[in-house]
Amino acid sequence: MQAALRWHQWTPGDLLVLCDDVNLPPGHIRLRPGGGAGGHKGLLSIIEHLHTEEFARLRVGVGGGEPGADVAKHVLGRSDAGERQLKAEALERAADAVECFWRNGVEAAMNRFNTRRTVSESESPSGGERLPDDLSPKGDE
Repeated sequence: MQAALRWHQWTPGDLLVLCDDVNLPPGHIRLRPGGGAGGHKGLLSIIEHLHTEEFARLRVGVGGGEPGADVAKHVLGRSDAGERQLKAEALERAADAVECFWRNGVEAAMNRFNTRRTVSESESPSGGERLPDDLSPKGDE
């Protein structure tokens, strides 16, 4: 990983890592400029290889992180139709967030994409109301 960064003349701050997150409900995405692994073994491996937590990460919610749950079985198992739809929509939003990250930077992407979905939004093709999460968008609708 370090060799790839050197070859591209990038720093860890130029990276955006995408990963699943069992602690986010299906349909949610969350972008952060840095931070810990939060129990995610893939992120922990990247942190260990880079010797830093200072890289952006885009977490895509897959749910299943309830206490006592078999997380591996949930992540690798088959989802029901409603959950598959939420995950597909989240992946589309994640792709848009990646593009926004590369064009406008992590702050702009966070402001635009760190939102929570409502039930009405997942049921309505028109999108419904969006509720801000702990990093609420600033004037972006």
